[in-house]
Amino acid sequence: MKLYITTFLVFFTFTLFGQEKLIVNYFFNYEFDTSKSTDDKTIQLYKESNKNTGEYLLISSNEESIFNNIEKINNNQENNRSENISIPLSKNYINYKEHYLLDSFEFQGKKIIVKDFLAKYNWIIEKDQDEIIGYKVKKAIAKKDNIIYEAWFAPSLPFKSGPGNYWGLPGVILKLGIYMNQDDGIHKRYYSATKVELNDKVTIVRPTKG
Repeated sequence: MKLYITTFLVFFTFTLFGQEKLIVNYFFNYEFDTSKSTDDKTIQLYKESNKNTGEYLLISSNEESIFNNIEKINNNQENNRSENISIPLSKNYINYKEHYLLDSFEFQGKKIIVKDFLAKYNWIIEKDQDEIIGYKVKKAIAKKDNIIYEAWFAPSLPFKSGPGNYWGLPGVILKLGIYMNQDDGIHKRYYSATKVELNDKVTIVRPTKG
């Protein structure tokens, strides 16, 4: 009887999330390290760039997702366009079932779509746990060259998606830290979830024009 109930609950959970789509809002910010640099221009560049922030929207099902930046006016970025590092512009479609990524952007007045293989991350799930906007999360680490990826994912939201093309954990990534170790310090980027919603009416539109 206990086995029957457990099987039913697992089936019900996957059926529920299979029908609904996940919507996550993310806040983005830089943390450039200014402690080791000796060049005044570089230090000023990093300080100005640390003021830049961005907002993104992820819509995901179990098989596909789309991740876009939310356009807004950033006064610091507009006024000092040549003096700081801009936030990354993203418009990515991912098909998890067929393992490919579509990057959509404009170049010289033309809409371009680039298709690429979906990157894989060798995540190592650690024992650390925390809570983000009401969801219990677990920590996972992946490494590539001089970059460390620190992800906090929510097992109660069984979507393998995350911000950008970061994915592959048994739960959506609600916070992601990207740490790049360079000669002048460890420079960081963060995606932090600010809102999570489940919706069975929203649609994911695969980009085709370009």
